[in-house]
Amino acid sequence: MDPDEWAQAMGALVDSASAAYHTGLAADSEQVQSVVDQWIGLYSKALHLPVDDTFMERFSHYAEQVNRHPNRQLWDIMIRLNPAKLKLGFHAQELMLEGLRWRLGRATS
Repeated sequence: MDPDEWAQAMGALVDSASAAYHTGLAADSEQVQSVVDQWIGLYSKALHLPVDDTFMERFSHYAEQVNRHPNRQLWDIMIRLNPAKLKLGFHAQELMLEGLRWRLGRATS
């Protein structure tokens, strides 16, 4: 997968998750779970790995990094600098993560 294809696919995922967040959909909704399916598939394709238990464990660990220090701190700074562009995208990624947690039986709410 080339960088342009990756950027386009991730952009489309974040756009779909942003729309779901904006309309107030929950992590277990069909639309959010569809985004989670696409997200998992995109990483599987890019890494040339099958979606198995090992992949899912590693992927979920990677996905959790969005909300951990220092990544969370960096997001907070970037959102303060450009909230109109970045805030919705960050919340969309959080919704994707919640959808993944729900899928794996690790929901936090």
